[in-house]
Amino acid sequence: MNWQFVRIVTAILVTSLLAACGDLGDAQAYLDAGSDLQEQGKLDESLLHYDKAIGLDAELILAYFKRGALYETRREFEKALADYNETIRLDPQLAEAYFYRARTKTLQGQDIEAKQDVDRAVELGLDRAELESDNERIKSRR
Repeated sequence: MNWQFVRIVTAILVTSLLAACGDLGDAQAYLDAGSDLQEQGKLDESLLHYDKAIGLDAELILAYFKRGALYETRREFEKALADYNETIRLDPQLAEAYFYRARTKTLQGQDIEAKQDVDRAVELGLDRAELESDNERIKSRR
């Protein structure tokens, strides 16, 4: 799943670069900085960078996706779901967005809705056994 995710994210970035204009370079720079800050555990600073990236390019799919993951980490589930929903609206074929939305729904106890998202992620090419195993681990942390 990791290589497939990297491939999809790379394709999204290339598509965004080719399709966008104006402040895309700045938006991408904010996205990259936000990612670096998130990896360092600086979530508040990372969030500001993701917000700025989205402000500069409202169709920067990866910014919504990463901000959603950040919100999930902070247990701000409604905000995470909103960002995953926007990610899916912008790219309905991004399997990982359905999976991460399923994770958030699982954390909220919305197991039926989470299963629907897992099913969609599997339809789009992710491994069911791996996703269901991850969801079971999440259930044990609720």
